[in-house]
Amino acid sequence: MRFIREFPFPILIVVAVLMLGAPFVPEPHLIEKSRIATTGTLTAFFH
Repeated sequence: MRFIREFPFPILIVVAVLMLGAPFVPEPHLIEKSRIATTGTLTAFFH
């Protein structure tokens, strides 16, 4: 647990920002879902 507390906070922020875009090819997940939500084609799969 000590390792986590001593880990540099700026590196964690960079890793978190990079993970928002994963997967990067063919289109980042966050951008894809934002585009789908704004065009209204996002559907719920829960019945």
